[in-house]
Amino acid sequence: MAKYCLLAVDIDGTLMNSNHEVSQRTIDAVRRVTETGALVALCTGRSTFCAELVEKTLGLDLHIVSYNGAHIVAPRNFDRKVVFINPVPEHHITTIIDYANENRHYLNYYDNELVHVKPLSDEHNALVQRYQAQTAAVFNYVEDYANIPNKKPCKIVVMTTDTKTVTEQLKVMFADQLQIIRGEFFVECLAPDVHKGAGLQKLSAYLQIPSENIVAFGDGWNDIEFLQFAGMGMAMANGYKETKAAAKKVTRFDNNKDGVAHEIEQMLLEGLFGPATS
Repeated sequence: MAKYCLLAVDIDGTLMNSNHEVSQRTIDAVRRVTETGALVALCTGRSTFCAELVEKTLGLDLHIVSYNGAHIVAPRNFDRKVVFINPVPEHHITTIIDYANENRHYLNYYDNELVHVKPLSDEHNALVQRYQAQTAAVFNYVEDYANIPNKKPCKIVVMTTDTKTVTEQLKVMFADQLQIIRGEFFVECLAPDVHKGAGLQKLSAYLQIPSENIVAFGDGWNDIEFLQFAGMGMAMANGYKETKAAAKKVTRFDNNKDGVAHEIEQMLLEGLFGPATS
């Protein structure tokens, strides 16, 4: 077995630059990894639908760990088989909606390829536009979250510029009943024990690739467990300090200077990628 048989990579702030683009150099580097026989997985907080848009940019057929580990699917060649799914428990949905209404926050309520929203102000509309520019999500405007038919969303996100306060409040409210993950301008609510690290662990077991044969790249708070699980967890130079502290290595360059591509190219030169079977 090669040193690394699985490349697991985050999208925003990692694979993509600050303009939400994947450079040609990065595309070429990731494709070269697949040419060695190693597998590649996109691991993201995005929905599966939005991750597939990036997959299309890469021109590859990949495993996708989405919604921060709540949903895992196989490549298109395997009919997008659902490997794992763990939605937000239905009995907590009303509580999240009530919290948002009482505090005049708006939610991103994920429903397959749609994100249901109910912005209440110009500030909320600005956040909708910011999120859409970053992820290319497709929004559906609703009058009442409670009337959304799908009661099994993989995640619900509280959109806010005060992520610290909202994170603290939600953690007190739900304790260990939900996984609460802080983002740059949003706070994610997921089923308990859902995070990228657990998602990567499930993909590792499904593919029968040990953690020591996985290299992972990430930049955010939601990447900490993800990088800790991988045999080689690399934090981006532009990553949060907590993420860098959890990683085994920090990339030499940031996401605007092809940080992922530089590291992959060096590992390819050293012959570190290859198939899981010898």
